[in-house]
Amino acid sequence: MEPKHKELLHQCHQNLLESITDADQLIELLSKSGSLNEQEAFELDQNCSSSAEKVEQLLKMLMNKQSDHFLELCVALEKTYPHLYSALFANGGGPSEHSGEWIWVEEKVMLQPSIDTVGFR
Repeated sequence: MEPKHKELLHQCHQNLLESITDADQLIELLSKSGSLNEQEAFELDQNCSSSAEKVEQLLKMLMNKQSDHFLELCVALEKTYPHLYSALFANGGGPSEHSGEWIWVEEKVMLQPSIDTVGFR
């Protein structure tokens, strides 16, 4: 994961742990997007006893991956916990018009209108 994305997740870490009450919804969406493979989803289900523990391990998994899955995480948050998605960007500007990609705006990442690009509808 890109350092800027990791930093943003570190800043919101405690809020995510406390606010995500059903980590399974998030895990399901991330599995469907390809951000988590079957083994990773299984490990989260079997090795974590609480939702907070699942979120903790999920964030560690995503941050340690070679490829950046921040976009997919934000799309999943927007679908399952819109208030948390908004909280990620509370200190930055709003979305900017662009070609349906992620762009860096005022040190924050913003989701563009075309969510279809990651396979969620």
